[in-house]
Amino acid sequence: LVCWVLCHHLIHPNGTTVCSTIRLARRWCPPHPQCPLGVDLPRVSCSRGVSGIDGTISTAIGYAVGLGRATNLLIGDVAAIHDLNSLVQLANYLNGGGFVGDVKIPPVKIVVCNNNGGSMFKFVPIGKYSDDVAYNENFRTPNAQVAFAGAAKMLGLGGSKKVDDLAGMIESLDHSGVTEIVPKTSQDEDVALRRRITEAVGEVVEESLRLHPGVKLSFIRGGSPGKAPLVLLHGWMGSAKSYSDWLACEELTAKYDIVSISLPGHGGSQASEGSTLFDYGMSATIANLRGLVKD
Repeated sequence: LVCWVLCHHLIHPNGTTVCSTIRLARRWCPPHPQCPLGVDLPRVSCSRGVSGIDGTISTAIGYAVGLGRATNLLIGDVAAIHDLNSLVQLANYLNGGGFVGDVKIPPVKIVVCNNNGGSMFKFVPIGKYSDDVAYNENFRTPNAQVAFAGAAKMLGLGGSKKVDDLAGMIESLDHSGVTEIVPKTSQDEDVALRRRITEAVGEVVEESLRLHPGVKLSFIRGGSPGKAPLVLLHGWMGSAKSYSDWLACEELTAKYDIVSISLPGHGGSQASEGSTLFDYGMSATIANLRGLVKD
């Protein structure tokens, strides 16, 4: 939600830098409408260091200088801790007149989403074994004692504040400095909520693709109903093999209930009016296949 609100309130000419939150931005940010001529889209960069989180704050500062525009950084608390020294460097630049060389530093807004440690490992297999791998100590690395806004104020970075609601965060976006937002949810609740949203969206998309497929899959049934199923995919990995000879093989048809499906762009599975490249992609094809099985 923090990611969605930040992107929703972006002023088009501004830049935005994100770290692993790029996954959240890609998934949760609102789709951008068509822009009239002369209006710039927001500029977005993503920093991926040696360990995925190194130097994110300094990247945002450099991006702002190179872009010559005000820049927002959305960063998690663990990544922010790994680059706190860049706040010192930013303060030094600003106290020295706000220049890097002969280039003026544009306003930089740093939004730290402090949910007391990293939650990304909850979404990968290791999260299922948290009781066996000292999860908090080795993966989550909680750091509730770190006051990011307080550190920024100590360094003299004006406009820095700690908030615990979206209204406070939105108000702070008009100022440079560090905004530390502390979500009122636990990581387990966050993980469960994101999974529920993802599953709900997936069901809607899958049903839509099933009812209105951009490519209607063509298939042929053969063999012996009730026997073990054998699914043949015409076009898998780019192969042009149609499997018609397999359907004529008595040894196979006696042992299997066979369905030969032509993937998008192969055999009779051709595009319908209004289809796009998305309809030929893996996600749409999988949803199409699952819909075919349901039908």
